[in-house]
Amino acid sequence: MQHQLFGGNERVGTASPFNEINAGPEINAEQQIVARLKSFTSAAYEWHSLLYNAASKRNISLPFLFSNRFQLVGDPLSDKFYHQHRQFFRFSDSCCNLKADPDESVFHYRNFKHELPTVWDSYGFHEADPQQAANDLLGHLMEGDKIAIVTRFSGESAQSYVEAFEARGLKVRVVDGQDGPADFCFLMSARKEVVGLTRSSYFMWASYLGNATRVIAYSMASSNKGLQWPKFTSSGLKGKYDFRVIQ
Repeated sequence: MQHQLFGGNERVGTASPFNEINAGPEINAEQQIVARLKSFTSAAYEWHSLLYNAASKRNISLPFLFSNRFQLVGDPLSDKFYHQHRQFFRFSDSCCNLKADPDESVFHYRNFKHELPTVWDSYGFHEADPQQAANDLLGHLMEGDKIAIVTRFSGESAQSYVEAFEARGLKVRVVDGQDGPADFCFLMSARKEVVGLTRSSYFMWASYLGNATRVIAYSMASSNKGLQWPKFTSSGLKGKYDFRVIQ
């Protein structure tokens, strides 16, 4: 992880002792990252101009932290700091247009094929087809159960999934036409369960920060080479994820 500190409008030079937070392949790499993050926040406090926060009636320092690699859910730090992450990345309800019903399952249809038509296959962005979604991923649902399909593209692109779910007697609605934050908020609002692709960091973070009791996170066998599922241990996270491989 790398960061740069800013003071006012002046960028701190690369000679700054606060230039990097990195950990190598050492056994204690995680401890090194934690120690360097603490060092970073202490240094940031000294280098940044303080801002007055009316709500807390205190002066606060706002460092800028940039990462050259997006942290994945399943990283040891995402397990260790689960509750701190949920507290830090609280999502405002003002971003929500709709929310999932408490008894509603939520299926995230990422649709990489539509977004990346020329490279989705070579990149391994394979997703469950309608029958696999209805029977392999959500085969436990009973006739009359409710499911919402969330897609960033038009509802027509999800019609084959709607038909597969309805053929099983499920009550289906499609949530589309929203912006990214609104879809993220909808996924986070699910209480019963959310289902989505592990290759989608968007889905994985929404499920990680969200309120669903159960997360069915799947990958396709065709793009699952060498993938190791994390073994979460923290309270609230342990037992939350049901990782599956679809043939």
